[in-house]
Amino acid sequence: MLSRPQANELATPITTEEILPILKELRTSKAPGPDGFSPLYYKKFRTQLAPLLTNMYNGFLEGKSPPKELLAASIVVIPKEGKDPSTCASYRPISLLNVDMKIYAKVLATRLSRHLPSLVHPDQVGFIPSRGAPDNIRRTVNLLSIAHASKQPSLLLSLDAEKAFDRVDWTYLWEVLRRFGVGEGMIGGIRALYTSPTASVITMGGRSRPFDILNGTRQGCPLSPLLFALCLEPLAEQIRGHPDISGIAVGDKHYKLSLFADDILLTITRPLVSLPNLYGCLSSFGALSGYKINIAKSEALNISLPQEVVTHLRESFTFRWCPHRLQYLGIYLTAHVPQLYAGNYPDMIKHIKSLLRQWSSYSISWMGRIYALKMTALPKLLYLFRTLPVPLPLTILPDLQSAFYRYVWQGKKPRVSRLILRRPKKHGGLAVPDLALYYKSAQLTQLLQWSSRRGRVCWVDIENDYVAPSCLSQVPWRQISAVERGRLLPTTAHSLDIWSKVKYCMSLTTTTSGLLPLRDNPLFPPWNGEEGRAFEWWLRKGFTTLGAVLLQGKFPRWEYFRESHDIPLREFHRYSQIRHFVRSRLNIGTPVETPFERLVMRSSSTAGAISQIYSLLLHPSLDRPCSYQLLWEADLCHQFTGEEWGAITESSMGITTCTLIKENCYKLLSRWYLDPVRLQKIYPALTGLCTRGCGQRGTFYHMWWECGLVIVLWSSVFAMISRALGLPVPPDPALALLNSPSRRHGLPRSSLRLAHRICTSTRICIARSWKRDLPSIPEIEAKVWYIYKMERLTAQLHDTLQQCTKIWEPWLSTQTIP
Repeated sequence: MLSRPQANELATPITTEEILPILKELRTSKAPGPDGFSPLYYKKFRTQLAPLLTNMYNGFLEGKSPPKELLAASIVVIPKEGKDPSTCASYRPISLLNVDMKIYAKVLATRLSRHLPSLVHPDQVGFIPSRGAPDNIRRTVNLLSIAHASKQPSLLLSLDAEKAFDRVDWTYLWEVLRRFGVGEGMIGGIRALYTSPTASVITMGGRSRPFDILNGTRQGCPLSPLLFALCLEPLAEQIRGHPDISGIAVGDKHYKLSLFADDILLTITRPLVSLPNLYGCLSSFGALSGYKINIAKSEALNISLPQEVVTHLRESFTFRWCPHRLQYLGIYLTAHVPQLYAGNYPDMIKHIKSLLRQWSSYSISWMGRIYALKMTALPKLLYLFRTLPVPLPLTILPDLQSAFYRYVWQGKKPRVSRLILRRPKKHGGLAVPDLALYYKSAQLTQLLQWSSRRGRVCWVDIENDYVAPSCLSQVPWRQISAVERGRLLPTTAHSLDIWSKVKYCMSLTTTTSGLLPLRDNPLFPPWNGEEGRAFEWWLRKGFTTLGAVLLQGKFPRWEYFRESHDIPLREFHRYSQIRHFVRSRLNIGTPVETPFERLVMRSSSTAGAISQIYSLLLHPSLDRPCSYQLLWEADLCHQFTGEEWGAITESSMGITTCTLIKENCYKLLSRWYLDPVRLQKIYPALTGLCTRGCGQRGTFYHMWWECGLVIVLWSSVFAMISRALGLPVPPDPALALLNSPSRRHGLPRSSLRLAHRICTSTRICIARSWKRDLPSIPEIEAKVWYIYKMERLTAQLHDTLQQCTKIWEPWLSTQTIP
């Protein structure tokens, strides 16, 4: 329950500073509501609109009712795949609210979300800050292991709520908010969204008459999932506290249910007693709130119940019984943990390979195929990696990785190595996903959660109980005995297995890590078991790791502890024991905090953790430059720094949003094109001479810069650049071929970006005439105009026309529009 100061804070007047960030982050691709004002309108005129919106919203907080038109909604319907189009149930309704009311709801949601973790039990992970679906999946996997290990007869029951968000009774909603201590001011602000809402359905270009909405949280409203989580919490609390609804026992705790918004999964023991009482709770809760369970669509999976009990339950309850697996939050849960791989990965891999075959029939650019992998295939796999902490067969990921590359190259011989393609863009690659590293990163994220200070997480509590009296956060940083390992849950053991394989070879930690624990460490016997109680003072002061007792890399003298921490004289013996152990470790090496250790120690949230760990695992391979970078340095007789190469890559890939133009930039950068010298190595019968008839050897650099005919062309191009910019810009191969931002020639940034676009247009034209005569200046000018038109259209779409005009103004003022 919120305190009075917290409730008062929720109802404080809304400020312009709260509204402006929301306006700035509006997604312009979203459809408007019935009033027709799009997100782009509010984003474009945010400085003028923010004060007006602030006054209006504060009026709502003070009790004024919004006009009925503000609360109207348009409902459009989308057909469900594979359903009969002649029935209403075959369509999914999508509600479009007015943007100004969505902004108001977002302000309230932002305020309320800060308090949700303290109001809503960790069992609920849907739409609660710092919680997510993987938390509940791992928790359930742990409970499956415990149910079998402790021989607790149990079942999984997934409840199907019937239009859960649409059935919430408003009287119940206001009472729930009061019971949580939200305060009448905030409740009044929320009620403004529900004073007189209406909706009308748009079909076949026509709109129905508006009808009143009398219950439910509003679809498309940022506040709705938060309100629903609060509405469902009384039911969850009733189930948790009911003595005759039994869950799986872990020590003195019982874990009964997991929630993600309206998706409820129960882990039930003693079902003959628990299920009737569960039905009673659901019935009484439904009478108050409007919540209704569709029993016929609810599913059960037997975990370890005797067959005679299952038979009796089938006769008594009408929910579906899943024979092998039950789907929850996109994951198929099986009765036994070793079956989880077979229940999920083969189908997903088959689906991804089917997508790759399907995409291969489409006309997609080379770089577009890489983007398709990153945006579609990788997220599907990452969800499995994050949610299922299970070992994979050794051949699975290499086989799928090969399928990725076969799709990228369309079965042809690769022209850029895998090691280069997987590098981040700023390091000269295209960030093609390395599935093995992503899998390891997802598993190592669990180590961060063991040490996270983001609040209570149920699966961490369960795994902590199984390593007691040790602390889970310290286990990765010390040796563990065979007896201790035998007590670990399979999920914990798997995470530690991955950790042990990569921690040293990937430079994630050192043998003298500052996180090395002193407590419960086999290397330091005095602080183990019953004898360890003597170190109570050290434990209370937080001196439990090697790093905690060091001062500037050295173990302090006794006087330091006396002066700074008022250490009692009786602790001198423990001080001497710790000093002896610490000095023995320091003889091996001085503790150096690694980037991964910093991530562990400072992790208050796991948001973005997989990407951060993936970067750390990839980093050791980035110390060496790309092979093509060395070739460019030899051709240009100049050694670029790592920062300069990063700027070159960023300049080439950031020149435009057009994938085909980016592709040309990267192909030249990575020396994709087959010059006559390379072709001669493939086909010895060829001469290897320049195909333009100059009689010189056709090396890559010659074909792009040194050939006499190409020099003439580039001279004309740089003359064109000089005329447009009104400044002399001498021909420069680094600027022409690499878009090198370090060769500025005294140009301002916008002028340099125009020069890059003209050079890029020239390179595209040269590449297209690779085996014929060089392009003419009019051809190059036509390509420049094409790029301008495409960039202008993109700028209009993204509301960046001013920046676009600034870049292109010199060109427009000196050229005749075709």
